[in-house]
Amino acid sequence: MRLRKKPKKDTLFSFFAPKFMTTAVILTIYILGSSIPIPLGDTVAEAKSNYIMQLTSSATGGNLTKLTLMSMGLGPYMIVMILWSVLVVIKPLGLGNLSEKESGYVRNLITLIVSIIQAIGIVMNFDLKLDLMYKAGIVCILLAGGFLTIYLSTINGSKGVGGMMLIMLFGIISGIGQQAGEGFKKISKSPHAVLITSIVILAILLIIVLSVLMERSEYRIPVTQVMINNDLNRESYIPIKPNASGGMAIMFAMSMFMITSYLLQILAHHFPVGFLKIFEKGMSMYTFAGATMYIIVLFTLSIVFGFVNIDAGQLAEGLRNSGDYIKGVRPGKDTKRYINKYVWFFSVFGSIYICLIAGAPLYLGVLFPSYRKVVMLPGMALMCVGMIFTTQDQIRAGKSLYSYKKWIK
Repeated sequence: MRLRKKPKKDTLFSFFAPKFMTTAVILTIYILGSSIPIPLGDTVAEAKSNYIMQLTSSATGGNLTKLTLMSMGLGPYMIVMILWSVLVVIKPLGLGNLSEKESGYVRNLITLIVSIIQAIGIVMNFDLKLDLMYKAGIVCILLAGGFLTIYLSTINGSKGVGGMMLIMLFGIISGIGQQAGEGFKKISKSPHAVLITSIVILAILLIIVLSVLMERSEYRIPVTQVMINNDLNRESYIPIKPNASGGMAIMFAMSMFMITSYLLQILAHHFPVGFLKIFEKGMSMYTFAGATMYIIVLFTLSIVFGFVNIDAGQLAEGLRNSGDYIKGVRPGKDTKRYINKYVWFFSVFGSIYICLIAGAPLYLGVLFPSYRKVVMLPGMALMCVGMIFTTQDQIRAGKSLYSYKKWIK
């Protein structure tokens, strides 16, 4: 007699347990990989990169304080995301007409090229007394670790909790702890150590509070829905966050700056032309020129991500197709222009806010070099808050999905 298997209980725990287990395994692999040093023979690797490059690397899940399997991080992947979105818009290239499989091959090829640039730049930032073939082997190991990190992030994005950015959050927290500890050690030697430490801590707490308010506040454009009861219609609106880009603009700006800096270092090393050396020095965020360039990139990316996150054309088309409308605004192009007006306003507002928090402190690092290790903390805190809320929203969305599953058999 064949026994009938008992059906598994469909509970909230059974829904989230595999996701949390997947994330735990991925983080364990990432931590182990970050602890595996690259074999260097009898050579001791000493990092020549400045503190900002080290923090920038940690913000993308990498590590420039020592050479390990996971020193690359997700920088190349983030750069390719930006490049691909730009290249697809350029219609003569025809990339938008490629199939998903073909576009995947092209993206992977671009990712490989960008990864090679970063790997060579990382090797150049360490004082290695090795021959060319040994350095080429280290580059290959870094590439393998970099693609493993991308793979782990992709798996966590589809089957885990926290999305693809969880490894970045882990890297930021570990990087902040190390760099902040060294920064506060230097501050402790100052005659005004207590005052400076108090100001830094209060500033970070204030930034965290502001970040929470910016993440959870929204401007609501009322929408009239013809198929909904009038009492419920008052709850219909289009939400627009004051800081629509969140911390994404900071991460992508750091990645772009890091890869560009590596590329200029490689070119300046092999082609010692005067203007290349000037550009290389200008891309350093501990100079006035570099800090200004970084703020310009950050401001631009914040506006771009504001429009990416809130697609006025898609919203206007959706309203028109469903028969809904914004009171006093004609459907179609007028609705798109009306929504774009608010997107522009809040994108610029959010860009100014991000530049003040994550960009302006760099000038303090230029003026007071001894405090350079703490001027990046405000931007890092803003990124952490954004990632934590993103993870929370994903868990909340999963709980909502599960509540529907209980009723849909």
